[in-house]
Amino acid sequence: MQRTVWQTWFIIVLLFLAAWAPRALALARFVTADERLWLTRSANFYYALAHGDLPATFQREHPGVTVMWAGMLGFLTTFPDYANRAPGYFSWDQEELESWLHTQTAHTPLALLVAGRSWLALAIAAAIALCYLPLRRLLGATVAAAATLFVAWDPFFVALSRQLHPDGLVAALTLLALVLFLTWLFEGRRHDAVTAGVVMGLAWLTKTPAFFLVSVGALLVLAALARWHFSPPGSEYPSEPTNVSSPPTPRALLSGFLLWGALAVVTFVALWPAMWVAPLHTLLRMATEMRSYVEGHVNPNFFWGETTADPGPWFYPVAYWFRTTPVTLLGLVTAGFGIYRQAAPFDRPTVRRTTAALFLFALLFTVGMTFGSKKFDRYLLPIFPALNIIAVLGWVAAIKWGMQNRTVNVGDISYSLVRIPYTPLLLVVVFLHGLLGWLSYPYYLTYFNPLAGGSRVAEQVLMVGWGEGLEQAADWLNQQPDASTMQVVAWYGDGPLSYFMRSREPVFSFWAPQYWLGADYAVVYISQWQRQIPAPEVIDFFRGRQPVHVVKAGNLELARIYDLRDQTPPDFTALYTESSGMIDCGLRLAGYTVGQRAFLAGDRFLLRLYLDPERQVATGDRGVVRLVAPAGHELWHSEQMLDPRLLANHMYVYDHEIVVPADTPAGTYTVTVAVQGCGEQLERERVVTAFEIEASKTVTLDADWGAVRLTEAGVQPAVAAGKNVVVTMNARGQVDGSLKISTRLVDAAGAVVAQADEFITKEIDVELPVPPETEPGAYKVVVVVYDPETLHPLPDAANEFATPLTGIEIFDEEE
Repeated sequence: MQRTVWQTWFIIVLLFLAAWAPRALALARFVTADERLWLTRSANFYYALAHGDLPATFQREHPGVTVMWAGMLGFLTTFPDYANRAPGYFSWDQEELESWLHTQTAHTPLALLVAGRSWLALAIAAAIALCYLPLRRLLGATVAAAATLFVAWDPFFVALSRQLHPDGLVAALTLLALVLFLTWLFEGRRHDAVTAGVVMGLAWLTKTPAFFLVSVGALLVLAALARWHFSPPGSEYPSEPTNVSSPPTPRALLSGFLLWGALAVVTFVALWPAMWVAPLHTLLRMATEMRSYVEGHVNPNFFWGETTADPGPWFYPVAYWFRTTPVTLLGLVTAGFGIYRQAAPFDRPTVRRTTAALFLFALLFTVGMTFGSKKFDRYLLPIFPALNIIAVLGWVAAIKWGMQNRTVNVGDISYSLVRIPYTPLLLVVVFLHGLLGWLSYPYYLTYFNPLAGGSRVAEQVLMVGWGEGLEQAADWLNQQPDASTMQVVAWYGDGPLSYFMRSREPVFSFWAPQYWLGADYAVVYISQWQRQIPAPEVIDFFRGRQPVHVVKAGNLELARIYDLRDQTPPDFTALYTESSGMIDCGLRLAGYTVGQRAFLAGDRFLLRLYLDPERQVATGDRGVVRLVAPAGHELWHSEQMLDPRLLANHMYVYDHEIVVPADTPAGTYTVTVAVQGCGEQLERERVVTAFEIEASKTVTLDADWGAVRLTEAGVQPAVAAGKNVVVTMNARGQVDGSLKISTRLVDAAGAVVAQADEFITKEIDVELPVPPETEPGAYKVVVVVYDPETLHPLPDAANEFATPLTGIEIFDEEE
């Protein structure tokens, strides 16, 4: 007995090492996109525990508590004094933690991340190895060992088990909880239900999709109750080994199921401090945030060659086809034949029911995940271990069939087939299954099923790339002469790139246009150009240029680096840089945007300034923008306090609405900017831009309706589609508001394009909103005077009801 126990644990240790090795190698090689977030959440979790702020141990709706425990262990083993030195909680939306680590400590975020990864790799490897114990009772020792190893070496599982992230851990815990539950269900040992409940609670703490275990467990218990009702218990396991216990009775099934769920709840509460003090608030917050989480991703997805918000019901079957291995697929096919023929090992009822339960879980999990709009291939990972076990059973059936004595007749001659050795051949199958992923080392995520076309086809069908390869892009950038001060814009720049950069300058985001004004290099990533982020014209711009460096992994181009130095912003950005330069108080005008270059008296327009700081602005610093006439005098000015909290994408962005006085004469006018504060006076104004202002067109009229007459009208000679036509009129006669005037913009055919009605007073101001879709061309402004009570129009002196005032040109603002 003692020898058997030692043999069992020796096998478990070997399986643990086999699962741990591919997950523990090269953990510092690259960083995935979400890990920076989980590192910050782990830091906040540690800080909350150390300071007794238990509600703050809620960091995310996933909830990812086990991941944060692992991340906290990473801090305890690498930076144990963190909770005492940290200034508080850090936002995980920005690299606040990383900035503090670089400026205040000798620790790097990469070292802390690797430490957390190491603990998580240990936990996942342990969970996989422990699956051997229940699988041995369900399938037999040899098959259980092969199945455990097959699960451990699955390329997609290995790829997602090396990050500080929930997906790998929830898959391992879900499998362990499921096979332990099946052991209890088929053998009735109560401690299996206890252990399964604890592990299920750990899976819940990792990621909410583990709650699918409850529905699967309920269905399996109902099926077991149905078997008790429709078949004699004594006839259920006629071909089982003698060491298999009797299945639980109906009463034991119900009590065991309740115990299983209760222990999962206890574990969920016991290991999440937020549940100790605010359980209802924590659960409500989880539900609320999870509802918005599953509705869709902030960025589009990519499926079957197109960007989409929801890839639809075929996404997960296609994702499985690309992410599994040919060995698995062949095993699943042979399993189907083996079940149909009830060939060994499917001649045993426990094996068949285990297979059915694993398949049921895979099916329900896939269907359940399909309902969410937010879909990624990694969300399907929990079904891979379940289907891997079925595949191993299929290979066992095929090998056992090959071991039988068979003869082949060719004419009059009979040939005996050589017996196929069972265990060595099964190990070869497992090895070939893992080998396909190992060939992608260290970027296991770049593995795709060769039967599906491999990575060449995958990048046309699925979103590819989660940060792998960006450390190589950083290595190339670090070799450039200006590496220490280099400014870079990158997709997945915060973490996958920044953790490996020599430059301590923050990485620009593609979502704001500032990078066109300040970045030296652009790193464009594969999943970015697949999804045309941030806009198709941006991707088209880079596609038309030659990259200075390309990062490849096999057939995949993971990242392309472009030189943006001395690059004028493309026209589609509407950014102007001709007036860039230093102002005052350590601020440099990097660029600006303005809607157009020609304006009319009375116009309002928005000027957006991008200020690049050499130092942080101080409280009291003010930006001053002036509109200056050709003669040098000021027509208008605006002052705005410079707020240091408004630093966005490494620049201050300030909007000024400039108002051109209505009586402004035609001419060339300038806009200047200066900064007041920091002990300096308004001495160094910088001209931002110059533009033409055209005076409003004044028309002398003698439009007479008897009771009232118009003597003068002011109309802009040209207006852009989508803007307002401003019409001013002077009236004489019945100007007490008892009559109304309808001012209309009409096209050449007489159709009304815009209209505004006002009561007639001495001075009438009207704005006609021109629809954005209005075709450019010549239009007329006409007016109709009418009685507002009867709505009857008044004829003018020419006995016309529509009186023309003047012509006007409508133009396309983009031209």
